[in-house]
Amino acid sequence: MATLFTRHHPAQCPLVLPLCLKLPRLGGDDAGTGYRGRPLDDQSLGVAVRAELDKRIRPHLKPTNDSWRTDQTYLKIKGLWKYLYRAVDSEGNTLDFMLSATRDGKAAARFFRKVLKAQHIVAPRVINVDKNAAYPVAMETLQGDETVAEETQLRQSK
Repeated sequence: MATLFTRHHPAQCPLVLPLCLKLPRLGGDDAGTGYRGRPLDDQSLGVAVRAELDKRIRPHLKPTNDSWRTDQTYLKIKGLWKYLYRAVDSEGNTLDFMLSATRDGKAAARFFRKVLKAQHIVAPRVINVDKNAAYPVAMETLQGDETVAEETQLRQSK
């Protein structure tokens, strides 16, 4: 199992220590328990730290532009094939990414909802995608429930 902290105890890491002081109580009543009764190890502390970093960093990200490029590829993770959805703006800044077990309209719609939820994201004018048949289905769904504006264009290429 890969560990988040290889050289130091988690509380000794200079990036983590200030965050640990601000997190909800991580120590339990007895020495073996941690956050919400779970054992305090690298993985459980990593989840709390990632959430806190995400909360603090997202508001300071610069706004994106309104032209997006989205694609997906597949990766083998722990012996299982997963699809990695990625979105970047026209300047190459990463908007977001998501792992999914499926490559269908529901997964694409879930990915677009996740990207649109971010605070630093400007609503897209155009989304450039490949010829995957899931993207038009996802756009129809999102435009139907008014998550994406009707003026947003979906451009398929390749």
